[in-house]
Formats: sequence, structure tokens, C-alpha cells
Amino acid sequence: MYGSNNWYYAYGHSSEEEILADTDYLISMTEGLPNRPYMVIDDGWQKSRTDAYNGGPWDRGNRYFPDMERLAGEIRARGAIPGIWFRPLLDREADLPEEARILRKRLNSEEISLPEEARLQQEAASAYHTLILGCNVIGHLTAGLEHLHRTGDDTSGFEWERTMRMGVNALAMRMPQHHTFFDCDADCLGITGEIPWEYNRRWGQLLASSGTPFFVSVKPGVLTENEKDELAGFLRAAASPQPPACPVDWEETIYPQEWESSEMRLHFDWYPEAGISVLREFMNV
Repeated sequence: MYGSNNWYYAYGHSSEEEILADTDYLISMTEGLPNRPYMVIDDGWQKSRTDAYNGGPWDRGNRYFPDMERLAGEIRARGAIPGIWFRPLLDREADLPEEARILRKRLNSEEISLPEEARLQQEAASAYHTLILGCNVIGHLTAGLEHLHRTGDDTSGFEWERTMRMGVNALAMRMPQHHTFFDCDADCLGITGEIPWEYNRRWGQLLASSGTPFFVSVKPGVLTENEKDELAGFLRAAASPQPPACPVDWEETIYPQEWESSEMRLHFDWYPEAGISVLREFMNV
């Protein structure tokens, strides 16, 4: 699975027109690939969405997303596979079962679901040949109920350190679960122009070479033509099955730099030079 969503530059402020523009941009980098990319409609489409509330109801869009069925059809017509994000138990208007309300209150979590409900979701997904990617769910409890699993919290389009912590670290330390419980998704490559491309390039290359899902959020107008060509190369690589890339130095660092698969060995310098200088000064090296 690979493709795009706009969360890591739009952060919930989006529209049907922006989604379709992002779809066109994605298609321009993936033309001719038999395995088509996903265009995921992320948070911000639902009726009651505000900066303080990102729940349902989930049966209709807001004024920026007036016709979700039409939008899905437009994405398909352009050559991508439509996907959608939602939080099933965070819904002000839903008539939730009493057991779900009690469990949600006890665990202070909107995402904990009853096993029978999760099995029903899987059956519905199977009927429509749809894949389930669990985001911020407990992996050991959802093994067998989701096809893909987001292994960390959000990466970032603005903070490189957060991308290392929630992306590089999560990918490295959860790889033993990949192809065992589910496919591990270490989250997105967020491109806003705030993180230098020289660092995002490394994260993109690792993701595309890792054999795990690869998703990208690209703010329009940020990438140069050369950078766009590099990103297109990552997408092309991610469109084909890759042998899992595993960290070699995972016992020595929380951000492994040495990675290998059955086909390649890769080295990544994750730390910005300024950060290394500060670290050396602190350690008096």
C-alpha cells in the first residue's frame, strides 16, 4: 500500500478541490504503475469537524466536502484508489451501545472498540475489498482485525526531531511485527518546506525501501522539479513488493542508521549538523 493524504500540511483544513488537486499531483508521479496509489481523505471532511473536535457524525461531509460519493468517484476516475479516515467511536450523534460507552469512559479512549464491533468492521471491509489501517490503536489487541497498523504517533511536516522519534524509531523497533501481526506503517513523509529536503529525502528513501506502506503529504508548490523526480522514484519503489529492511544497530541507538534487507544495505545520517555540533559541545568531544 502506498499513496498520499494531506494531513501533514493541511492538518484538517481541506476541501474537495484540494483533495482532487493532490490526486492529480500524485497521479503525475505514478503514471504507468500497475499497482495504483491510494488517495486518502483525511480528517477534516466530516460534518462537525472543528479545531476542538474531530469526531462524527460520519454519514456526510461538511460544506467543503458536499458529496463524498462523487469525490470518491472522481479520485477513481483520475486513477487512484480512494481511502477515508474516521474515528468510529467519537460521534456526538451516534447511538452507541451501552457497553461501548462504559468501556470508553473507563479507559478514557475514543478508539477502544468491542471485539464483536471490530469483527463487524472487518466483515464490512472485506465485502467491499477494502483494507483497514488502524491508527492509534493497540496492536496486540487488533492483530487479525486490521490489515495495516500505524506503529507510532504522528510524524511531522514541521519538526524533524518528531519525525525521527515517531517515524524512524517506530519503524525500527516494531519491524518484528511486520508481516506477522499486520503490515507496519511508520506514518508519513510530511513535506511543507519547513524540514529541509535533504533530511526528508532520507526518511523517504528508508520508507520506500523498507517493504512497509509508504504515504506522503506534499504541500503544493514546495518541491522543485528535481525533488519531485526523487519523490516519484520513492513512490515507484514503494509500488512494488520490497523485502523488509531491518535495523542493524538497533541495540546501540534509538534512531538506527544502518539498515539492511536481502537486497541492499543502507546508511542514514539522521541528525542535522547543528544538532551534532551541540551534542559534541555538550559532551566536550
